[in-house]
Amino acid sequence: TSVVVKKMNKVIIASLFTILIFLVGCGTFQKQASESVTIEVISEEPPSVQTSGVPYIRYEKSKYEQSLAEGKVVLLDFYANWCPICRIENPKIISALKELDSTKIAAFQVHYNDNEVNEEDREVAKEFGITYQHTKVIVKDDTQFSKSLEVWNKEKTIQEINKAL
Repeated sequence: TSVVVKKMNKVIIASLFTILIFLVGCGTFQKQASESVTIEVISEEPPSVQTSGVPYIRYEKSKYEQSLAEGKVVLLDFYANWCPICRIENPKIISALKELDSTKIAAFQVHYNDNEVNEEDREVAKEFGITYQHTKVIVKDDTQFSKSLEVWNKEKTIQEINKAL
């Protein structure tokens, strides 16, 4: 019985230690993010289409399907307007898209778990098994190419999309 108790104590201590590391890490990320990045206020309007590079537009099923039919690599950025990570990432993703070829790529902002979600957003989130905002999915040849919960900056966005090209 004492062997079982010792093993249980080790498991409990390891679990508590893991939780502590996670909480400290999250706090550190939030502190670094708030100290090093100015969060831009995102307009209530859908993202605007740029004059150069890849347009980053509000998700619409018909435009998404058209992009797939044209053979484009599609970035789906699952975004929540209340999410600090989403708000930090958004300008960096848009900056990266300005440097990419719009004839080969399409990019959509899909609202997830916020006050702007519509039925089309819910459908595509369900299709790709999205469970968390700031998830990025790249679709190539009408199939999921990659899925990421990582925080993307400009360079990471370009790198991940180029992998699919």
